[in-house]
Amino acid sequence: MRISVTDRGAGVDPADRARIFDSFSQLENTGIRKVSGTGLGLSISKRIVEAHGGLINFEPNPGGGTIFYVELARIAAQEAIPLLRAVK
Repeated sequence: MRISVTDRGAGVDPADRARIFDSFSQLENTGIRKVSGTGLGLSISKRIVEAHGGLINFEPNPGGGTIFYVELARIAAQEAIPLLRAVK
């Protein structure tokens, strides 16, 4: 299963691609920060997705901006029941 989020912003500079999921990484395309943050969101997201055996990544949006996506394996409902019981 693939979940994607698309924006039409400035996109990700290819030079920043390798560090976008690093903790405290805040990428800027301009010298002025318009939004504050800690730079932890994508790093935490990556840890959660990978803990579930998934993949998180991104690619340029042909219309401008970036497409971020998460890929997770689908499981049958009967396989999910033991997982739900373990959470309780």
